[in-house]
Amino acid sequence: MNKALLLAVGTLSCLLLAWWLWPTAAIAPQVSATTATSLTEQSLPATEQQAGSLVTSSETRQQPIQHQMQWLASAYASEISIPAYSRPLTPDDSQLLAPNRFIAQPVPLKHGASASLFPSQYRFLYPEPIEIQLHLQGFSAQTATLRLRHEWTGELLIEQVMQPTHHGFRLQLANQQNWDGPVTAEVQLQTGSEPLLLRTGFEISAPVAQITGIANSYGEGADMVIPVQLNAELAGHYRLRANLFDAKRQPIAVLTARAALQSGSNTLLLRAHRSVLPDTNESFWLTTFQLERLSPAPGEPTRYGDSTEPEYQLEPFSLHQLSNAPYQPDEQEQQRLRLLQQLAQ
Repeated sequence: MNKALLLAVGTLSCLLLAWWLWPTAAIAPQVSATTATSLTEQSLPATEQQAGSLVTSSETRQQPIQHQMQWLASAYASEISIPAYSRPLTPDDSQLLAPNRFIAQPVPLKHGASASLFPSQYRFLYPEPIEIQLHLQGFSAQTATLRLRHEWTGELLIEQVMQPTHHGFRLQLANQQNWDGPVTAEVQLQTGSEPLLLRTGFEISAPVAQITGIANSYGEGADMVIPVQLNAELAGHYRLRANLFDAKRQPIAVLTARAALQSGSNTLLLRAHRSVLPDTNESFWLTTFQLERLSPAPGEPTRYGDSTEPEYQLEPFSLHQLSNAPYQPDEQEQQRLRLLQQLAQ
């Protein structure tokens, strides 16, 4: 389920209950025993009018929240009509299509100048090389020296002078297996006026598992099941995400699987629901793998895996072997939906 939608469900539910109870508490003193005995016949109509005004006001204030809850219930019903393990993917889903992309944040400087320090991606898996770039806008520098430090220990991993480019500086480093974990890149710039220090962070990981191949897909109910073969160096609870594309390399769905794996050879089953699959007999492509060994305990980091190939072509698969039955939400999802529908009323 979409995490943002789940958070909105919980937050708005609590807010609605608090809001719903507030007008009752505000009106209650108007009809208390002490107040009622002090009322005269002349003041009674005015008091009744005031109470009526408060009720009307509270109803008016409740209407926008009720509309929001109705919208939220409708959005959640649509959300759970498709399984979380097989979500539709479009060309606009840039974060899902390129989950390892590093988004550079320019640092504003004096007189409209700026500097951007960024690696070519957010996470590097050993032994792929590490490339770091520095873009300068509106000013220049004579030299740039990069220091790479481990965030957990503060250890200086390497110090090296960056190479000048047309837009600033760049540096490519040979990855080291013992550079495992989050790191900080610190660049010292020597400019004509005063030195400048820039920092950014990213991750380096020594793989703990590797995807080795894809077996033939098969049908199971309304799901096309894709067996992903992998070898795990460490036992643990693993999560795999991958993007499914059609024969023309257009995105179809992002698939997710979780399983407890032992060390050695394993198979994870990705599932593509019939509702997201196009009606075609052409082959599919599976790519953009995100393989994680989830943190087994507080204080222990998530570890990552990679794939021997960046993408795999699946054998042609006939959708006629799949059921057309719609997806049935689980009991927990149905309970959330019923609660939202009740609150919306």
